[in-house]
Parts: sequence; C-alpha cells; structure tokens
Amino acid sequence: VTLTTNPKKKPEDESKLGFGKIFTDHMFFNGTYHIYKPELGAGQTGRVKKGACFGIACGLGLAELIGVIVFIFIPQLVRLFDSHAAVMDYGILQAHTESLFYFLLAFSHIAAGILRGAGRSAVPMFVMLACWCIIRITYVTIVTGIIPKIQVVFWAYPITWSLSSIVFLFYMFKVDWMHKYTA
Repeated sequence: VTLTTNPKKKPEDESKLGFGKIFTDHMFFNGTYHIYKPELGAGQTGRVKKGACFGIACGLGLAELIGVIVFIFIPQLVRLFDSHAAVMDYGILQAHTESLFYFLLAFSHIAAGILRGAGRSAVPMFVMLACWCIIRITYVTIVTGIIPKIQVVFWAYPITWSLSSIVFLFYMFKVDWMHKYTA
C-alpha cells in the first residue's frame, strides 16, 4: 500500500461530506468492492485475504456495537418518533428480536462486497434475492398463516440474514473465487 502523492481535496464546506463524517459499518460494506477488485487484478491474493479478514472483523464489531446500543436504548429511540404505548411496545419488541443479529446483516453485505470486487457480482445478487426476498416472503406468508403474530415477521429478518451468511461462508470457503479473476 502506498500513500498517494495527489490526494483529492477535502470540500471546504463540510456539510457536503454527507455521511462521510460518521464512521459506520457501511464503510466496510461499500469499501470492500473498491479495495479488492484492483488487488485481485494485480494478483495480490494475500492482501485480499488479510483485508477481507480485517473488513469482516471491523464490520461485524461495529454492527454488533450498533445492535447492542439499539437493544439498550430502543425505548428512547422509538420515543423520538412516537410515544403511544402500542407503538413503543412493537418497536421495542422488533428491536429486541433483530438488533443483536445485525452482525449477520453486516457479514452478508461485506461478503457481497468482497465477491463483487472479485468479479463475482452474480453470486451476491442471487444469494440476496433468494434469501432476503424469496425465502423471507415465503416464510412470512406460510408461517403467519399458521401463527398470526407480528413476532413471526420480526424473526424473518434474523433467519434470512443467517441463511445468507451461511451461504456466503460456504461459497467463500469452498469455491476458488480469488484465482479466477478476469478483468
């Protein structure tokens, strides 16, 4: 890694930075694509492995930190939008069901970015389409017909995040996605 000799000038008006002022796990989601594509093109698979491990570890850590914060402070967060008791109850229930699983969502996005950077953009598209759309909608449709409770819908998210994470893990460990890069 070399430091550029011609860095892009920072905007004078910091309001133009948008979310760039806030350090979030989305930086790892979106950054993986832009980092790994040139490294794989240059045959630097060792750097890709190290970078992927670092990106996954940091992304998972940040996502889980955000999840714990949401889990703890959800009553105050929901109250920012609505203070009716029923809204509060459902918001708290949803956050307590989903927030501690944010690391799975982060892993799926980071793995998708890594695979896109490796030139395998169809894999994340099909995995997310299958898990997050087809399986999630099928699960909600069938299970709410049997158990008509909102918790069934709330659990659809961690379940499908888990499925996509398992598929991405399997793909990344079982398929040679790094050495067949074509520019």
